[in-house]
Amino acid sequence: MSSVNPNTSGLTLEEFLNIIRKKKEAQLYRNEIRHIFTAFDRHYRGYLTLEDFQKAFKQVAPKLPERITLEVFR
Repeated sequence: MSSVNPNTSGLTLEEFLNIIRKKKEAQLYRNEIRHIFTAFDRHYRGYLTLEDFQKAFKQVAPKLPERITLEVFR
């Protein structure tokens, strides 16, 4: 708690809510990234190949130039 406010031995409700909100936002962001990764990892290998990227991008952005897909993968 001293990292939040070194001059006090406790947290106000507002400080507590801000800490919890930031933690939840980070968790939601991580879950969203995990969901996207899982959608790209169609064979459940735990890693993405260039082929995985290309197939995913062709479905969501079929007119996107292949060079862009390669740049994103790199």
